[in-house]
Amino acid sequence: MTWLWERVVYGVPWALQAGAGVVLAVPLVVLAGRLFGLRRAAALAGVLGVILAAFAQARRARQAGWADRDAKEQRDAQAAIDLARSTRARSAERADGGRLHDDDGWRRD
Repeated sequence: MTWLWERVVYGVPWALQAGAGVVLAVPLVVLAGRLFGLRRAAALAGVLGVILAAFAQARRARQAGWADRDAKEQRDAQAAIDLARSTRARSAERADGGRLHDDDGWRRD
Protein backbone atom coordinates (compact mmCIF):
# COMPACT_ATOMS: atom_id res chain seq x y z
CA MET A 1 0.00 0.00 0.00
CA THR A 2 2.87 2.36 0.75
CA TRP A 3 4.30 1.79 -2.72
CA LEU A 4 0.97 2.68 -4.30
CA TRP A 5 0.64 5.81 -2.15
CA GLU A 6 4.14 6.98 -3.12
CA ARG A 7 3.32 6.38 -6.79
CA VAL A 8 0.20 8.53 -6.52
CA VAL A 9 1.83 11.30 -4.46
CA TYR A 10 5.12 11.53 -6.34
CA GLY A 11 4.38 9.94 -9.71
CA VAL A 12 1.28 11.91 -10.69
CA PRO A 13 2.10 15.59 -11.36
CA TRP A 14 0.74 18.02 -8.80
CA ALA A 15 -1.28 19.90 -11.45
CA LEU A 16 -3.20 16.73 -12.34
CA GLN A 17 -3.86 16.09 -8.65
CA ALA A 18 -5.19 19.64 -8.27
CA GLY A 19 -7.34 19.19 -11.38
CA ALA A 20 -8.81 16.01 -9.93
CA GLY A 21 -9.61 17.93 -6.75
CA VAL A 22 -11.43 20.60 -8.74
CA VAL A 23 -13.36 17.96 -10.69
CA LEU A 24 -14.46 16.40 -7.39
CA ALA A 25 -15.30 19.76 -5.78
CA VAL A 26 -17.53 21.12 -8.56
CA PRO A 27 -20.41 18.64 -8.04
CA LEU A 28 -20.21 19.29 -4.31
CA VAL A 29 -20.60 23.04 -4.85
CA VAL A 30 -23.48 22.50 -7.30
CA LEU A 31 -25.21 20.23 -4.80
CA ALA A 32 -24.69 22.79 -2.04
CA GLY A 33 -26.15 25.47 -4.30
CA ARG A 34 -29.30 23.43 -4.83
CA LEU A 35 -29.68 22.50 -1.17
CA PHE A 36 -28.53 25.62 0.69
CA GLY A 37 -28.72 28.46 -1.82
CA LEU A 38 -26.23 30.35 -3.94
CA ARG A 39 -24.75 32.47 -1.15
CA ARG A 40 -23.72 29.46 0.95
CA ALA A 41 -22.55 27.60 -2.15
CA ALA A 42 -20.34 30.57 -3.07
CA ALA A 43 -18.90 30.55 0.46
CA LEU A 44 -18.29 26.81 0.19
CA ALA A 45 -16.64 27.33 -3.21
CA GLY A 46 -14.31 29.94 -1.69
CA VAL A 47 -13.37 27.66 1.21
CA LEU A 48 -12.82 24.72 -1.12
CA GLY A 49 -10.76 26.92 -3.43
CA VAL A 50 -8.45 27.92 -0.57
CA ILE A 51 -8.15 24.30 0.57
CA LEU A 52 -7.42 23.09 -2.97
CA ALA A 53 -4.84 25.84 -3.51
CA ALA A 54 -3.08 24.90 -0.26
CA PHE A 55 -3.25 21.22 -1.21
CA ALA A 56 -1.79 21.90 -4.67
CA GLN A 57 1.01 24.03 -3.22
CA ALA A 58 1.85 21.33 -0.67
CA ARG A 59 1.95 18.65 -3.39
CA ARG A 60 4.12 20.85 -5.57
CA ALA A 61 6.59 21.47 -2.75
CA ARG A 62 6.57 17.80 -1.80
CA GLN A 63 7.35 16.69 -5.35
CA ALA A 64 10.11 19.30 -5.67
CA GLY A 65 11.64 18.04 -2.41
CA TRP A 66 11.42 14.48 -3.68
CA ALA A 67 13.27 15.41 -6.87
CA ASP A 68 15.93 17.26 -4.88
CA ARG A 69 16.37 14.26 -2.58
CA ASP A 70 16.67 11.93 -5.56
CA ALA A 71 19.32 14.18 -7.15
CA LYS A 72 21.27 14.29 -3.87
CA GLU A 73 21.14 10.51 -3.59
CA GLN A 74 22.47 10.22 -7.15
CA ARG A 75 25.35 12.60 -6.36
CA ASP A 76 26.18 10.73 -3.15
CA ALA A 77 26.10 7.38 -4.95
CA GLN A 78 28.40 8.68 -7.68
CA ALA A 79 30.81 10.03 -5.05
CA ALA A 80 30.88 6.62 -3.33
CA ILE A 81 31.51 4.87 -6.66
CA ASP A 82 34.35 7.27 -7.49
CA LEU A 83 35.91 6.74 -4.04
CA ALA A 84 35.71 2.95 -4.43
CA ARG A 85 37.32 3.10 -7.87
CA SER A 86 40.19 5.29 -6.69
CA THR A 87 40.72 3.07 -3.63
CA ARG A 88 40.84 -0.04 -5.81
CA ALA A 89 43.30 1.63 -8.17
CA ARG A 90 45.61 2.62 -5.29
CA SER A 91 45.35 -0.89 -3.86
CA ALA A 92 46.24 -2.42 -7.23
CA GLU A 93 49.30 -0.17 -7.47
CA ARG A 94 50.53 -1.23 -4.03
CA ALA A 95 49.88 -4.94 -4.63
CA ASP A 96 52.84 -5.35 -6.95
CA GLY A 97 53.83 -9.03 -6.75
CA GLY A 98 57.43 -8.32 -7.80
CA ARG A 99 58.27 -6.77 -4.45
CA LEU A 100 57.38 -9.86 -2.41
CA HIS A 101 60.96 -11.18 -2.46
CA ASP A 102 62.70 -7.88 -1.73
CA ASP A 103 64.86 -7.90 1.40
CA ASP A 104 63.44 -5.67 4.09
CA GLY A 105 66.24 -6.31 6.56
CA TRP A 106 64.45 -8.85 8.69
CA ARG A 107 65.33 -12.49 8.67
CA ARG A 108 62.46 -14.96 8.48
CA ASP A 109 63.69 -18.55 8.62
